[in-house]
Amino acid sequence: VPCAQPHEGEVFAVFDLPPGPYPGAAGVDDLVSKGCNARLAEYSPSAPSDDAVGLFSVYPLEQNWNRDDREVVCIAKATSGTTTGSLKGK
Repeated sequence: VPCAQPHEGEVFAVFDLPPGPYPGAAGVDDLVSKGCNARLAEYSPSAPSDDAVGLFSVYPLEQNWNRDDREVVCIAKATSGTTTGSLKGK
């Protein structure tokens, strides 16, 4: 959806978790949270403290880890309804 149209979320980062053995669900959650939060602050310095912006992510499950799926997708989500425009640089 173009940023000018109402949308619920904006992909702001995609990255891979480090290789190695599966770190467990809590380990993955921690890596994803730290990685997405750091990247959100770089993408939009005001977003981490904006109550209208929530954080959502898609990340690999344990059964996919062994297939070398380490990709994380970070999404800034409107906490209520929709938004227009981009968060980038704000």
